[in-house]
Amino acid sequence: MKRSGIRALILGLLALGAAPAMAQNLIANPTFDTDYSGWPVGAAQWVAEDCCGNPASGSITSHQDETLISNCIDVTGGSSYDLTLWTKYVPVNPSLPSPNGFAYVVWMSAAACGGVAIDFPNYPDLAPGGGAAWHKVGATFVAPAGAQSVSIELGGYHCGLSCGGDTYFDNVAFGPAGTVPVELQSFDID
Repeated sequence: MKRSGIRALILGLLALGAAPAMAQNLIANPTFDTDYSGWPVGAAQWVAEDCCGNPASGSITSHQDETLISNCIDVTGGSSYDLTLWTKYVPVNPSLPSPNGFAYVVWMSAAACGGVAIDFPNYPDLAPGGGAAWHKVGATFVAPAGAQSVSIELGGYHCGLSCGGDTYFDNVAFGPAGTVPVELQSFDID
């Protein structure tokens, strides 16, 4: 086999191995392409702005200091789960304090978000410094023993009317740990 043939074979095999792993995303309507169906609505509004620049998609936003929207997923206690999402916060007045968005992961004692809350760790601040540019955040959580479902709740802290703004969310993914897509950045072959 010629050197170029071997190189093509290696590149082909690398391409297969480097293809993004498809996440087992358990979120209903994670990309908010045309609306926020599948999410019980708090103060959310759909807007035609996509985190990744897709003109055929959108995101959700709100001016409220509360939970915007939530999604309920059945889980297995003791199992690990990944949560990733895209977010940004655009303050009304950049000279005022910049509040952040949040994602609550509320573990419930019964399926379909019934029963009582077992644990609800607050996701770290999603938009440090009031990040007006879209950025992706993610974390891994372990469902407490006895958890049968989880409510993923997205919202924003806006510190009242004096320093309000818009918190945006898009491309939300939640699933078993290790199923979040991995993307190959670059590689060289000599």
